[in-house]
Parts: sequence; structure tokens; C-alpha cells
Amino acid sequence: MFGMIKVLLEIAAGGAGLWASYLWYKASTVQIDLGEGINSGCSQTQQSSWINATMMSVAESSELNAKAARWTAVAVMLGIVYNLFS
Repeated sequence: MFGMIKVLLEIAAGGAGLWASYLWYKASTVQIDLGEGINSGCSQTQQSSWINATMMSVAESSELNAKAARWTAVAVMLGIVYNLFS
């Protein structure tokens, strides 16, 4: 019985860790999408487009980082529980 629980905990911890690493990878590859405003002739519109696009990219990356941190915590907790069964 405990052997099966240990295997399930190992798989769950590994899966959570892999998912966290994937989310961190996605957070590090977020691109800035400038949209159509960058092609306007107005310099204020171009600047606003850059600022808005940067803020949106930072927000998306931050959200992915937060999710990755939570999944890392889950992986660590599952690893701790696994070690308690050892």
C-alpha cells in the first residue's frame, strides 16, 4: 500500500515540477506585441503603444511566474510528503 502511495507521490511531484518549469519557460519567452499603434504617424501614439505593450507583456509574464511559483511549492510539498513515507 505504501509503495503505491510513494510511487504516486513521486509521479505527482515530478509532474508538478515539470509543469512549473514549463510555466517559467513560457514566462521568459513572452513577446512584446506592439499592435497597430506603432505604425501611426503620431509619436505620442507610438510611445503609448510601446508603453502599453510593455506593460501587458510584463503583466502576462508576472502571472506565469506566479503560477510557476505555486506549482513549485506543490512539487516541494509532494516531495516532503514522499520523504515522510520513506
